[in-house]
Amino acid sequence: PGADLVFSTNIGSTGGYAEKMRISSNGYVLTPLQPAFNAKSTNAVAISGTVTLTFNSVRSNASNSYNSSNGTFTAPVSGQYLFTHKGLYYAMSASEYLDLYPYVNGSQWARYEQTGNSGEHTQVDYSEIIYLNANDTFKILASNRNIGSYNMYA
Repeated sequence: PGADLVFSTNIGSTGGYAEKMRISSNGYVLTPLQPAFNAKSTNAVAISGTVTLTFNSVRSNASNSYNSSNGTFTAPVSGQYLFTHKGLYYAMSASEYLDLYPYVNGSQWARYEQTGNSGEHTQVDYSEIIYLNANDTFKILASNRNIGSYNMYA
C-alpha cells in the first residue's frame, strides 16, 4: 500500500531490468521513454529546388528516433505525434514561393505555401498532429518551386 506500481522488462543476460512505465502512488502515469526530439539548424540552409530539411544540432532525442543526417523521424511506437517547425526564411522578391511538404513513409502528406517578402525575413510556422504506426517515417521537404532561392536561418 502506498507504493509505486512499476512495469519493467528484462534487459537480457545481465539480470537487470529496464523500467518502461510507472504509476506513482499518487496516481500519476510516468513513461520515461516517450519518443520526442528537438533539433535546430546552426547554419543557413539554401533552398533551391526541393530539399529535405535536416537539422544538424540535436538538443534532445528521446528513443533516438530522429536521424539528423537525413532529417527523418521514425516512430518507435504507434500513436499520435505532434510535429512543429518554426523557420526564419529569407526571399529576395515577393514573387518567390516557399512550399513546405510533410512526408509520411515517402509520400506527400500535405502542402503549405508561403510567399516571399521582398528582401525581408519571413517567419514560417508549421504544426500538425499525425497518427503514425510503429516504424512509419516523417520528414519535411521545402521547395522554392524553382523560382529564386530561399535561405532558412533557424
